[in-house]
Amino acid sequence: MNVRPFATALAIPAVCCLSMATGLAAPAVAKVLNPQPLITTEMNGADAEFLSTAAQTQQLQMLVARLASTKATENQLQLLGKALYEDGVSEKDSLAQLAADRQFPITVIQSSEAHTLSKKLARLNGMKLDKKLLETIVSLEQQRSAAYQAASASTDPKIRDFALTRYAAVQENLLLASKLAGVPMPKPLAPIAEPPPR
Repeated sequence: MNVRPFATALAIPAVCCLSMATGLAAPAVAKVLNPQPLITTEMNGADAEFLSTAAQTQQLQMLVARLASTKATENQLQLLGKALYEDGVSEKDSLAQLAADRQFPITVIQSSEAHTLSKKLARLNGMKLDKKLLETIVSLEQQRSAAYQAASASTDPKIRDFALTRYAAVQENLLLASKLAGVPMPKPLAPIAEPPPR
């Protein structure tokens, strides 16, 4: 079933209503309701998915790291949170530049996942908060390790180099968080693929 005509029929009245309510010209409203596709013709789907995943998980990690650095009761967890947050700032800038060079928009609006996580953590304090923060950091670093490991096989040299560099940093973060949490280091991922010849 082709849903495009139906979706278009719904969008036209929505544009008119929003235009009258906001005072924006109809073309401007239409642009908001019908954003440009995230995946450009200059990138393959795997690279686009990597940039999106990296941006989303990086947003979550910075949220948790900031809380750990300011709200954790354990000094070591505060220090870990501070280190992760500072590392995240650097990663965010590099990731944004990498995406901008490929005309790939990764402006991240707080996701529902981030909002839900913030609410859950806000209800905790003391050792319960510390435990949840560490669990979340370990889980996120595992997700990020997997994303960077997969991207290390990219045919785009800059994405591959970025992924290789960040993979090493994320693995180090994961090791520190696992030790602090008192849990075994997760089983290492498969070896990173050898980069294709340039």
